[in-house]
Amino acid sequence: MSWRFFRWCDQGSLRDAVRLGVFHQRVAATEVMGVDLPAVLQVLLEVARGVEHLHSNGLQHCNMDNVLMQSDATAPLGFVCKVADFGLLKLMGPDYHAATGTIAHIAPELAMAGMQAWAPEPQLAAAADAYAFGVLMYELYSARRAFGGMPHDQIFDQVISRGLRPSFPRSSPAELVRLAGSCWAAGPRERPAFGEVVQRLELLLAAVSIVATARALPAQRAAAAAVAAPDGGDGASDGDA
Repeated sequence: MSWRFFRWCDQGSLRDAVRLGVFHQRVAATEVMGVDLPAVLQVLLEVARGVEHLHSNGLQHCNMDNVLMQSDATAPLGFVCKVADFGLLKLMGPDYHAATGTIAHIAPELAMAGMQAWAPEPQLAAAADAYAFGVLMYELYSARRAFGGMPHDQIFDQVISRGLRPSFPRSSPAELVRLAGSCWAAGPRERPAFGEVVQRLELLLAAVSIVATARALPAQRAAAAAVAAPDGGDGASDGDA
């Protein structure tokens, strides 16, 4: 008998966190939903690093729809994300079976192959996870299910025959949209390896953090000035000219 031990992820699933609005908040007096972009990018980066680790060991995840969250007081968000649900995990090699996982996350080449045995090059097997990651990027940023309400057979037909992909909101960051587009490119060889995905997310997160810091500076300076002059004056004494 063999035993497997997994970490307890006490914060539940990423899917539930998105549904509960952890990464989104309605802008006051509007119908616009604001996105916590640094948090979204941090989550995507953690997931991408997890998948990169699997691929480095010759494994394909096959079900990017299941990510769990574990409390971590030292982490930027107070929790870390863990790639989970290894029931569909596959070795990239002979006797590889193609189309498994959440329908909306299945790459078109896998949908075409169906459940028949297929032995693609490791690069092509890994590219299927990249496609699923692109869909996850859309779902996390938009807080919407990809192809929501569309019958499964219609999803396959639209994705394979017509190149249908999820459509990001107009205000989405251009680099995020470009990365997702690279991940769900029609040709598996056109999709980035997860090492590149990690690098691009790191750069994007760094850029967003710099912008957020710059925007916060005026408020921080105003707060510091208020502390220096608690009476709201200019700091001059009554006897100053």
